[in-house]
Amino acid sequence: MSNYFLLPLISTVTGCLITWILSAILLNRLPELLQKLLQSVSGNLLNTVDLLDSLAGKTDFQTVRPLIEGHIDEFLQHKLGREMPMIGMFIGDKTIAQLKGIFMKELEEIFPPVIEKYISNLLQNVDYRQIISKKIASLSKQKLRSFSYDLLGARIRLAPLFGAIGGLFIGLIQLIVLLAIA
Repeated sequence: MSNYFLLPLISTVTGCLITWILSAILLNRLPELLQKLLQSVSGNLLNTVDLLDSLAGKTDFQTVRPLIEGHIDEFLQHKLGREMPMIGMFIGDKTIAQLKGIFMKELEEIFPPVIEKYISNLLQNVDYRQIISKKIASLSKQKLRSFSYDLLGARIRLAPLFGAIGGLFIGLIQLIVLLAIA
């Protein structure tokens, strides 16, 4: 009868060992799993149309507008006069302000299609899947292990404990069944 109570103990240890071994196998196969995940995500979820829409939105012009205005100001007030002194003599602050307004309006209209075309060409010529794949392949096992611990946190460290609890539960059920039969 006392040997029956070894059953939950053996099940607990077995559950702990199995989950510990499975965690170790998972961590060792992490580069391969990440490659498969990349293929699945890039094939099913990411496409160039979505990337293009998110990268070349019309609101992006507003973020670069101050930079462009600064360059246009610099061009109209200083560079134009140096490059073409005859035109520089006839352009005053009011004309510069008008030209700047015209240039900014024109840039606001042409910026989205130019950026869209640029990004479209970039996405066609750059294989981001290959770049990410190379980055994953270049990571050391220690770095991947550290990454997975950061990502999964306590879950992966507690996996053997959950395995032990599951094993104990299974062992107790087996003990109850054996005692009921005996």
